[in-house]
Amino acid sequence: MKAGGGRTVGKPTAAASSASPAQGSGCLILSVGAVLFTFLVAIPSVVIVPVGSLGIVSVLGTIQQTPMSNGLHFVLPHISQVIIMSTRLKALNFADNVPTQEGVNVHLAASCINRLDPKMAVELYKTVGTDFETKILLPEFQSVVRAVTSAHSSQALYSSEARLTMSRDLRDGIDALVSKRGIIVEMALISKLLLPTKIEYAIEKKMATEQESEQMEYVLQKERLIAEQQVIRAQGIAEFQHIISEGLTNKLLEWKAIEATKDLAQTCNPKLLVIGKGTPLILNQDTDGQVQFQNTTK
Repeated sequence: MKAGGGRTVGKPTAAASSASPAQGSGCLILSVGAVLFTFLVAIPSVVIVPVGSLGIVSVLGTIQQTPMSNGLHFVLPHISQVIIMSTRLKALNFADNVPTQEGVNVHLAASCINRLDPKMAVELYKTVGTDFETKILLPEFQSVVRAVTSAHSSQALYSSEARLTMSRDLRDGIDALVSKRGIIVEMALISKLLLPTKIEYAIEKKMATEQESEQMEYVLQKERLIAEQQVIRAQGIAEFQHIISEGLTNKLLEWKAIEATKDLAQTCNPKLLVIGKGTPLILNQDTDGQVQFQNTTK
């Protein structure tokens, strides 16, 4: 059909009418996808760092120098990554056969109580990672344990005092090696130490012999003290007798006899008193009629 001016006007074809809705749907999907992408990138995600932990932040593969403290934090998803590391005390257990000073193998079980130093957590993660206990602490702990036990004899390991000394040496030795990397060792504990049966029996026998020897030495020392005490007492008695013997004279004995005679004269009991040269004698008659002699010198 023609109109004025030679232009032909007709109805739209079926292909043109079906293409328009498909193009509109594709644009809508692209628009929704763009909005979702923008939402996921622009809207930050929530990260919670638990108590007793810290968060190492990695932004596009670059580790941030300041770690996150415990609490609620917002980061950009797919761009930032947070690695949680615990700062609480942990126990690293070790059990193995270790040599003594004589080369005897003893079974020892020990624990290393350690924690992460928050100030050096970022550097430790950069150089070692999160499995620092397996890579650093355990090998160093095994080395120090063998060095400490090899410096003590089997008999020394049997005593409780030596075990306390070993625990202190273990703690100081391992802390000196790993503290510079950011691992703090609080204490080292020896939970079990088993000697070979023959060695343990020999040590017990030797200790029993030493105790018996010490007991005998104690008895001998006691007897020596008693003997010295008796000697001192005898010397005192001898000195006393010497002093008395020098002070006793005939005049003194006569004077003592006169005093005793005066005392007897004042008693009401019948007595026969013989006075002559020397000390007076008293003749007492008992119930059987027998005469008894009594010297008046006291």
